[in-house]
Amino acid sequence: MNLNENFDDIIDMERPWSEEILRKHPKMSPQDRAKIFAPFEALRGHSERIGEEAGKAMKSEEIEVCGDENEGDK
Repeated sequence: MNLNENFDDIIDMERPWSEEILRKHPKMSPQDRAKIFAPFEALRGHSERIGEEAGKAMKSEEIEVCGDENEGDK
């Protein structure tokens, strides 16, 4: 049995909107709905801080690598 067969009688029906529902919750434009789901920064400065920490970690790794190479030459 196909699952869509269960809903063949209602699949093309419009959603029932009463006057009360429309008054309390007017329909939104697609642009307004998109704003709801737009990305936002929950923790201000978090991404910058993570970038700083990653940069410090890479610099310390570079120093260690350079230090190991110099020790081998002596």
